[in-house]
Amino acid sequence: FQGVWGSSLGLSTLMGVRDANELSWTEVADMMGRVADSVRIPVLVDGDSGHGHSKIASQFVRRLNQRRIAGVCLEDRTFPKRNALIKPADGDREALADAAEFCDMLQECRESLQQDDPGNHFQIVARTDALPAGWGLPECIRRARA
Repeated sequence: FQGVWGSSLGLSTLMGVRDANELSWTEVADMMGRVADSVRIPVLVDGDSGHGHSKIASQFVRRLNQRRIAGVCLEDRTFPKRNALIKPADGDREALADAAEFCDMLQECRESLQQDDPGNHFQIVARTDALPAGWGLPECIRRARA
């Protein structure tokens, strides 16, 4: 393998909890830090929606970087997140974060790394869940371009 993906579903299952942000950001960072200590390939962590607001997401990203994680994938779902495989009972669309606020969170996370990662080695992957959340392809493309 050329890398390790630390999925929130996998970590939640390992710890016997639901995949709904029941693990704290510090627990995720610590568990994935142990993985990074055990391998010599990049580790990318599923950061869900950033575990709340942008300040927490920034702390999470900095901690991952300090633990020598290669990057994090953040999604535009609301907090607490709901596993994308579980659809609402009423069949309605799932709530997503405001696109501008999500972009601001990503920017704040990037800026929080400037002291610890001047070479920009840590990667932040932004992901929209507009399509599986029932918002349709046009909204998915609009969010991806934001």
